[in-house]
Amino acid sequence: MTKITYNWAGALDQYETIDSINVGSISFTGGGLHNIKAWVQLPNGSVDLNHLNDTVQTSIDVCLPLSGSYTIGAGGDFESFSKAIEHIKTCGLGGHTYMNVLPGVYTDRMLLADIPSGLTDSLVFQSANGDSSSVVLEAGLIMPYSNAIVEVWNSNYITLKSMTIR
Repeated sequence: MTKITYNWAGALDQYETIDSINVGSISFTGGGLHNIKAWVQLPNGSVDLNHLNDTVQTSIDVCLPLSGSYTIGAGGDFESFSKAIEHIKTCGLGGHTYMNVLPGVYTDRMLLADIPSGLTDSLVFQSANGDSSSVVLEAGLIMPYSNAIVEVWNSNYITLKSMTIR
């Protein structure tokens, strides 16, 4: 990715700060994790004697809201329920979304809290083959605050279909 140089014409006194500076915009090509790093050089036209406070950085996950069918399980789009839910929480829902779960025993938890979605976007977790005995979701580590395998908070239109939960 090409570095963008922005020359700011201003001055700051020692210990003075500024809330924000608009340095323009950039369009990311492709989804995934992108690292953003910004730093200053020659503040106020002088050599910076303290390089410990001249850089800020962050990472952002660029993705589109999910819509359509996806697969959970070995070789699928997501290896586990947790990974699928983490992705949904980051990217949101952009339509009816189906998580077809491949046969197997999954030691995992489903915490479906504050799922970003539209007013009618639905999220369905279902056995890929329609056989409830082929997909088993069971508890792993017992958490001190909850022993639930599935928890839903502040989220709407979620369906669990043709799966065994124990």
